[in-house]
Amino acid sequence: MDRELAVATELAEWASERIRRPRATGDVSDVREKATPADIVTDTDEAVEAHVRAVLCREFPEYASRARSTASTRVRRGRRTG
Repeated sequence: MDRELAVATELAEWASERIRRPRATGDVSDVREKATPADIVTDTDEAVEAHVRAVLCREFPEYASRARSTASTRVRRGRRTG
């Protein structure tokens, strides 16, 4: 369990830094809708999710198939894909 906690802590710290990177004021060019106008996603959201998923699959391959089967629906320009 110590290894899992260490990996989770490192990922949380990485994600926190990535999410807090400054953006140009008023720049919403990468904001898209998913299912409803209240359900939005950004390029940063997708990049963080992809990185976290990749690290978890690499570090804990025994859980990799579960992670792939529960992956969130991808969104492009307000439309669901995959």
